[in-house]
Amino acid sequence: RFTPAAPISNAPEGLQTAFAFGADCPQLPTILGTAGIPAGPPLRGANQSEDCLFVNVWRPAGTLAKEKLPILVYIYGGGYFAGSGSEWNGTSLVRRSVATKKPVIYITFNYRIGVLGFV
Repeated sequence: RFTPAAPISNAPEGLQTAFAFGADCPQLPTILGTAGIPAGPPLRGANQSEDCLFVNVWRPAGTLAKEKLPILVYIYGGGYFAGSGSEWNGTSLVRRSVATKKPVIYITFNYRIGVLGFV
C-alpha cells in the first residue's frame, strides 16, 4: 500500500466486456441511512473489497471509435466515507441522450473512501 506503483504483469489485454459492477470500496452504513431516513440509493452491501478501483462506462450502442461524443463523468459525493460509482446506473441517461439526438458517453468510478481513503 505504501510502495510506488508497479506494472501489472498479469493484466488482461485488449477490450474487456463487463456485465456486472466491480466491488464497492469498504464502508460503514451511513448515519442517516441506519436511522431509517433515506440517505441516497442503498449500496449493494455484501460486494465490498479493498480491490475496488473500477471505472464504469456506458456508450450508445453502435458507437464507432472515430466518433467524437461528449463525455459526462459523474463523481459521487458521500463526504469521503460512503458511496460508489455503481450507485448511478447510466443506462437510462445514455438511452435518453440517443433519443434526443445528443448522444453522450457516461462514466462513473470508485475512489477509496473512509480509512482506506486519501492516505
